[in-house]
Amino acid sequence: MKKTLKRLTVLQEIDARIHALRLRRDEIPRQIEEQVGALERAEARFRALEERARDVRRTLDSKTLELRALEEKTYQKEVQLNTLRTNESYRVMLREIAGLKADGSRIEDAILELSYGLDELGGTLAAARKDVDAARREHEQRQAELKERAGGLDREIEALAAERRARAAGIDAGTLALYDRILARRQSHALAAVRDQHCQGCQMKLTLHEMTQLLSCKELLSCRTCSRLLYLEEVVDSVGA
Repeated sequence: MKKTLKRLTVLQEIDARIHALRLRRDEIPRQIEEQVGALERAEARFRALEERARDVRRTLDSKTLELRALEEKTYQKEVQLNTLRTNESYRVMLREIAGLKADGSRIEDAILELSYGLDELGGTLAAARKDVDAARREHEQRQAELKERAGGLDREIEALAAERRARAAGIDAGTLALYDRILARRQSHALAAVRDQHCQGCQMKLTLHEMTQLLSCKELLSCRTCSRLLYLEEVVDSVGA
């Protein structure tokens, strides 16, 4: 039984390494998703700025057309001044022309403000486009790195899995099945060392009878609390490789 426990501890070391590698491997899809998210956010910001610039440009075009129409109307009114026959009509027409020019001045101010805003948006858009390009380059580089890392981890896992199969071949089928069942519940540790009369998996204190069983090493002993297979390090270490 000592040899069996020794083989099981070796198997557990391999399983612990496989478990750690799989955790790292499982993180890669999340990291890829985060990288995609960063690119998508940069692209979404750029699209939003583009839409805003289009809105400003449409408003600017509309105001420009409005100003032209107002200038044409003002010109027509000024032409009509020469045809008026009474002073009162002349004064009314002057007031209308003054009102139209005031409206035109307000529209010109709005056009100027829109033009400044459009110029500023142009600079912001250029910066956002650079951000998208940088995010895309970072995305492509990071994707390649993560895929390469995933491939390396997969190869390490497969190599350890092959070593595990070779090691497991030397363990009794029933014992291996018991170990695997516990491993499935306890992830990377189906065995627990006992130190100072306590299970190192759950810190349960063993009875003197249980300690005697461990020392005799005639049969496998499971922890009453965590179900892990228990062993004494000094007993296992006394067995050659």
